[in-house]
This record gives sequence, C-alpha cells and structure tokens, in this order.
Amino acid sequence: TRKQRIRCPRCGWEPDGKKYWGCDKCSAIFDTFKTGAHCPKCPQSWTWTQCVQCHGKSDHEAWYVAD
Repeated sequence: TRKQRIRCPRCGWEPDGKKYWGCDKCSAIFDTFKTGAHCPKCPQSWTWTQCVQCHGKSDHEAWYVAD
C-alpha cells in the first residue's frame, strides 16, 4: 500500500501537525489537514491552502501526494 504525504506543491514544506491556520470568520486556530480544510468551530471551508513557509496559495487537494 502507498502512503499519502502532505506537502506544499510550491516549495515542498511538510506540515508538522501544528495549528498554523486560522478562520477569517470566527478566528479559530486549527490544523487545516486534520479538518480537511473546514473550520472546526463554524461552517467556513476553503478550497485552497496557504503555505506557512512560502506563503503561496494552492488548491487544498494538491497538497496530498502519494509517497
């Protein structure tokens, strides 16, 4: 079986499971990969994810790559 990795499609940064992302509607802080790009506190969701390292925005699904 192939394992799935999560990494920025632009720079290759791999998230470490920390809560780097914040909701612009309710200010919740969370790990967007743990929640599937959905805010854990309100109905807000996103189709893109911004990289913590390079600050580039990419389609959220593009972060998931086969190992």
